Amino acid sequence: MRLQLKTVIQIGFSFIAVIFLVSFISNATGQAKKESIEINENNYFDPNIDDEISPYCEGVKFQDYKNLTFDQINSLDIEIFDRNSWFENLFNLSFGSERVIDEHYKDKYESQIVINYKNNVQCSFQAEIRISGDFKDHLDKNDLMASLDVKLLEGNISEITKFKLFLPETRNSDNEIVTTTLLEQLGFLSPRTAYVNVRMLNSNSKLQEKKFIFQEKFSKEMVEYYNFREGPLLEANESFFWDSVINESVDFQNEFPLIIAKVLNKYWSRSNYISALITIEAIEKFNKAIFNSYDSFVHVNYSYMGDNKKLFYNFDAALVALLADHAMMTHQLKFFYNKIEDQFYPIYYDGNSEFLISDSIAWRTDYQELNNLYQGANSLYLNLDINKKDFYEKLREKGLGVSSEISDAYIERFKKNLLRIQSEQKEKEPNYQDFFQNNKKISYPEQFSFVFYNPESEIFEICNWNLSVCENHKQKIEYEELFSGKVNSLDIEGYLLGKSKINFLHETKTSDSSYVSVNQEVKVRLIGNPYFEINRDEKSITIKISKANQRVIFVGPGFLNNWEINVSGNRKLEQSQNRYDENLLTGCLTLYKIEAENLKLSLENLHCEDALNIMNTTGQINSIKIINSASDALDIDFSKLNIDKIEILNSKNDCVDLSSGDYFIELIKVENCEDKGISVGEGSFFSANKVDVINTFIGIAVKDSSEAEVKKLNVKNSKICLSAYRKKQEFGPSKIHTQEFTCLGDSYNFIQEGSDFTNG
Repeated sequence: MRLQLKTVIQIGFSFIAVIFLVSFISNATGQAKKESIEINENNYFDPNIDDEISPYCEGVKFQDYKNLTFDQINSLDIEIFDRNSWFENLFNLSFGSERVIDEHYKDKYESQIVINYKNNVQCSFQAEIRISGDFKDHLDKNDLMASLDVKLLEGNISEITKFKLFLPETRNSDNEIVTTTLLEQLGFLSPRTAYVNVRMLNSNSKLQEKKFIFQEKFSKEMVEYYNFREGPLLEANESFFWDSVINESVDFQNEFPLIIAKVLNKYWSRSNYISALITIEAIEKFNKAIFNSYDSFVHVNYSYMGDNKKLFYNFDAALVALLADHAMMTHQLKFFYNKIEDQFYPIYYDGNSEFLISDSIAWRTDYQELNNLYQGANSLYLNLDINKKDFYEKLREKGLGVSSEISDAYIERFKKNLLRIQSEQKEKEPNYQDFFQNNKKISYPEQFSFVFYNPESEIFEICNWNLSVCENHKQKIEYEELFSGKVNSLDIEGYLLGKSKINFLHETKTSDSSYVSVNQEVKVRLIGNPYFEINRDEKSITIKISKANQRVIFVGPGFLNNWEINVSGNRKLEQSQNRYDENLLTGCLTLYKIEAENLKLSLENLHCEDALNIMNTTGQINSIKIINSASDALDIDFSKLNIDKIEILNSKNDCVDLSSGDYFIELIKVENCEDKGISVGEGSFFSANKVDVINTFIGIAVKDSSEAEVKKLNVKNSKICLSAYRKKQEFGPSKIHTQEFTCLGDSYNFIQEGSDFTNG
């Protein structure tokens, strides 16, 4: 017994000695190199990273996530928690006498969505679903299934969180896949669409499988997929139209139901004062376009929707060539309003395309913009640049099993139809009418009211149907109520028409902006009258920001080469509570849609959310130097850039923020960043030769499906040297690779489950 005890004691002392020795060696190494590159593998939630959300699909690996495309989906399984109520609702709708699906059948049901992928990955997400569709063709009475509206409460499918599952026949099956894909290839805003196999338990608890058309809904994810900063998404409010159809209350030969603008992404519009202001402006412009058309029921006046009217006629020509002209009716229209350009962008929806069915073009007899339509078809044909291989691969990925020859034939058919549109030229000029002329044709409900609201003065104008009698109220209102369709708050009741009656009836343009041309393509917009000096001989520009509302934006598309731009300001100027201003700008200096070459940018003491914001820009920049920023220093979005050198000193938030693009940078040196030294996010690829980060909270953060490759990364005096994690629902894990990595100071790394870090 004593021998055993002695042995145990000896072993214990030996163990302690080994631990002490390892600790001593480790500490000695740490003293020499002050290096700690520990990966936090046991704690996937870091309380120091306040914008982190849970790993995607319980920690699916980065490379696996990249391969989770539509063509890899075996099935999409839907489990509805309250199945009895769901099928009772479906049964009552299926065998009721209604022709149109009433809203009371569209209650939301808590569900679970399970996506089964071919590579044995299975992802399960909580969701809400409801019945979708206008008419009862969205019901399958035999299998008791319906078109569905789905909102994922967690996770995403191909970076989409809100989508519809259509019974294929409601969208003419393959026609919808081809039409949406062609429009996307042409650069128009078209929802991502694919076939998926959906499995559900039927009313008898037997598993049934049916092919559906998966189509994303109009949301922030779609806007950003097309490289736009989020703004108002608008559609025509169809409620009066469907009431008239259901109740047969309108004689369509002599009168029409009211069609008026409605907000789709209410959550953005009601998020703050600036968003509300921009949304009301967009609503007013859309309503002007409706009420000042040659026929408000079938068409809008594009003159009110931005300077680029060619965009709309090209889009219309594409719809006619795709036999999808159902999407051209006013009550079908959907738009994105890009405040930065003051331009609406049309969005494709429900064209009822017969492109693969019919060889003849169904001309709209009510379309009066024929000359512009012909020009649109000609412009599309002459500039058609569709990559046949890419188009074919897209169709295959979306579940359309066609050969490359058939895929090529679709493109040729489209080109042929464009030529046919041009050959049918007829002289026809539109006869535009004003609000009062169009308004006489509209059938209004009794005691109907229009509402105008000015958020700045908080003044409501409540007017009768023809705006002949109005009364004013001063009342603050919750923006959620303002954009909820019908405004109904205290003494205020009616439908929002715009900011004011005067603005709506008359063209009243007020602006605090002036413009300077740098060359034939690029203009500089000066907001709030900042100091601006241009030396064309030396190709230098000097800008001074002295007031909180002043901004400068270089606007393309256009080429800017060999210019040196210097901006100075006062970082103590009052910062706005909102991230962006009334023009949707975050930067004191903004480069927008610029093709850059050999630019040198220097900025100092700026107070804006971003000292420098670069958006939708390509090319090469020699140097960016930013000193003393009151918030973020450099923010680059939706761009593809090569930058030789970035130097940033003293930023109250992030020093460098890279999003939604490809960025190749030779040298970065950042120091004294109160949050992140470098932030890479939203599906970006970032490559750098040498990066030095000194005195930050997080050295480098790679988030949301992004990938970073750094040859030599040195981080000193940062609480967290590097991190890779997930911030937004619509994205997944990220990846960091370094060849040489030094982390100096009392620091650690945070790599969330699923994300990846390699060194060497």
